[in-house]
Amino acid sequence: MQEPHCFCTHAVYATPARVNFMPLPYYSFGIKQVQLTKKQTVLMASKEKALCDKIIATPGVLLRSVKQTLELLIEDFRIDESALRKLETATINSWLKDAPKKNSLATLVKTLKSV
Repeated sequence: MQEPHCFCTHAVYATPARVNFMPLPYYSFGIKQVQLTKKQTVLMASKEKALCDKIIATPGVLLRSVKQTLELLIEDFRIDESALRKLETATINSWLKDAPKKNSLATLVKTLKSV
């Protein structure tokens, strides 16, 4: 079996798993720098960004209805409805223009507003 590779510029890197790269400028949305210790800083995604990235990066996920989206979020992703109500739909909406799977994310926003 062939190892997956990450192709960046002209270099090839062996990686232990499939790597999905998000296009710019979408990649930078919803990411903030968090200082864990005096010497350690990380980039962390917001809850909204993590959910959108999961939908975008999951092959075969094309959200077309509120019912289908709720089933995915609650049954497959196991997200509690109360947590869904706390997500900021305006933030996700602001990313749609530059996001992959725009229609799926628009359906996500519609679904979150209905919960």
